[in-house]
Amino acid sequence: MEYKIYKFNFTAGVHFGENSLEDGGFTLCADTLFSALCQERLKQGAGELEELIARTRAGRLWLTDAFPYIGNTYYLPKPMLRIETEDQQGDSVLKKAYKKLSYVPADKLKEYLAGELDVIQEYNRFRENLGHREIKTSAAVRGLEETKPYRVGIYRFLPGNGLYMIAAGEEEEDIQLLEEVLVSLELSGIGGKRNAGLGRYQLEQEHVPEELKCRFSCGQPSAGRKILPQRLGNCSDFSICEDLRKREEENALSKCPKGDTDSFLGENLRKRKESILPQCQERQAGPVFMALSVCLPREEELEEALEQANYLLLKRSGFVASETYAKEQLRKRDLYVMQAGSCFRKQFAGDVYDVSDGGSHPVYRYAKPLFLEVMS
Repeated sequence: MEYKIYKFNFTAGVHFGENSLEDGGFTLCADTLFSALCQERLKQGAGELEELIARTRAGRLWLTDAFPYIGNTYYLPKPMLRIETEDQQGDSVLKKAYKKLSYVPADKLKEYLAGELDVIQEYNRFRENLGHREIKTSAAVRGLEETKPYRVGIYRFLPGNGLYMIAAGEEEEDIQLLEEVLVSLELSGIGGKRNAGLGRYQLEQEHVPEELKCRFSCGQPSAGRKILPQRLGNCSDFSICEDLRKREEENALSKCPKGDTDSFLGENLRKRKESILPQCQERQAGPVFMALSVCLPREEELEEALEQANYLLLKRSGFVASETYAKEQLRKRDLYVMQAGSCFRKQFAGDVYDVSDGGSHPVYRYAKPLFLEVMS
């Protein structure tokens, strides 16, 4: 397997929408990035798009979410594992820092897993040095209607900072195909409000650090640590009690559209809600793998993948960005996926799902994980 890092050095601000137009995140999920790649590939012809889809579905090409980097430091999502240290006992400031920390320096992942990372210092460094948000006010002029102002959330990275993704290809030609599309996408940009010049970047290629490459291929165990499942709610007993987990699952299921068999995860979780994630069990021996992208097991993989998994659900939706899909703009079908940082005992392949809903052609949503071993 070939691994490469692609850095996005943005030449302007970016708009990565979250809940509203005024919101603006600074990271990009793999499915959004893959959609942009598909649209760019389609410009070269339908056959070229189908080739990209086929390679990805066949497991020849894998993507991660786009994560931040500051200077020469790459950041990874915080693993959904609880790291227990003696310093945390009774230290509310440290506990809050662990909770607020979302990204861990890749070169300090081993320290974090061992409970030796200064999380307060790392949290402050990340928050103060990555970039800043701003709100831009614009006016919408439509025909003779009265001008309507609207506000757009923009994130601007400080010089030397930006986002990066890790790509894995079965062969060098698979990576090369991806790189060609990424280069072609430079002028179009990624994210929202690209017609206003946002999201444009200069692409830079780097080698994957050896320590990370080892974790992709064989894992890198770290001795002398005690790792427990991620805390849910405010339960003081960290064995994860039955009632708390049930409430967590019911909360997630209540957000899934009932009766919608096309909401893949929501439907399958309902079928298995009495059997998934055995509760109040001692941690079993064996490796733990962290997903570096939004992901969703196929139906036949789901039950095994959820065994002792620690994950958060993320609803993915939005409108179809295609002029030939329908006469009017239509929404994609909702898809519930696991967030990057989710941890699993069993690896799975996931898929590229068709989330079209009544249009003239398929609409693809990427949900295949690239795993990093975080525990042996």
